[in-house]
Amino acid sequence: MNVAIVANAELKVTAPSITIVLACAIRLDARRRLAAMLLDFYERLSRRGLVTGSTYNLPMKQTHIAAYLGLTVAHVNRMLRSLREERIANVEKHAVTIFDVQGLKRLARDTRIAAAARRGA
Repeated sequence: MNVAIVANAELKVTAPSITIVLACAIRLDARRRLAAMLLDFYERLSRRGLVTGSTYNLPMKQTHIAAYLGLTVAHVNRMLRSLREERIANVEKHAVTIFDVQGLKRLARDTRIAAAARRGA
């Protein structure tokens, strides 16, 4: 499957991130998968100093997000709208703004097990 996920070298899809995506696909509903992805990118880009305030660049279209998470574009659109309406996060014009980091973490909490496994804990 050729998904043009990375137009930006900072968001390379690596083996550990693939592990998280697979764990999410198996264990999480669509909303949590999306939250886990947005949080994972936020944390990785934060470590590199590439988050301004609570906003970061996401060079992915909804079609790429859908393919990355194993969802339909329509479902991704609904989940993004839901996160925006609840003032948790907004994705617009390749920019992600996280309004409620703790809320996003609560949504993605089931992925913490996968993240610990990724680090070898």
